Amino acid sequence: MRTISTLRMKSSPSQFKILIDTCVWLDLAKDYRQQGILAALEELIRHGNVNLILPRTVIDEFGRNRARIIEESSRSLSGTLKRVKEAVEKFGDPRRKAIVLDQLNDVDHRLPTLVDTAVGNVDRIEKLFARTPVVEISDAVKLRAAQRTRPPATKSLTRMWRPVFHREGRSISSRSARRYDASHRRNLLI
Repeated sequence: MRTISTLRMKSSPSQFKILIDTCVWLDLAKDYRQQGILAALEELIRHGNVNLILPRTVIDEFGRNRARIIEESSRSLSGTLKRVKEAVEKFGDPRRKAIVLDQLNDVDHRLPTLVDTAVGNVDRIEKLFARTPVVEISDAVKLRAAQRTRPPATKSLTRMWRPVFHREGRSISSRSARRYDASHRRNLLI
């Protein structure tokens, strides 16, 4: 589950506070097609229309996944290109096959530029993080998030119980961020 929570502040009616989950930041970093969204977010922040809510867990999770994202963007593009070349070799029109393969080889030579784009996106996101105050998640919020993962007291319900963090996007870190968001909504207008 991808989470972007948007909250309107009481003090400034035109300013939003946004909490963006780590998986969304990772998607923005690895996909070169997301550069426009990243640029728009940077502009909104620069003009003071948006403030980020940045929990420590988001920074930690992003840092742990930084190298993997860069590697995956390279591997994904080169793997896709390799499969396309194989398909052209096997099923392509013999008269146009050489032209298509030449164009694909040209794209193959430009792949390092696309990987550089992923590195650039990661750097842009980390600059946003550096300019944003970090929110420390309290132990009470972490405890409430962890308590949601306890099994029910009755045996009949225990059979059906599966910890919520065993599903994708339901880690205690994600729950803590959502709990922080929910606990601060009372100070904000939606």
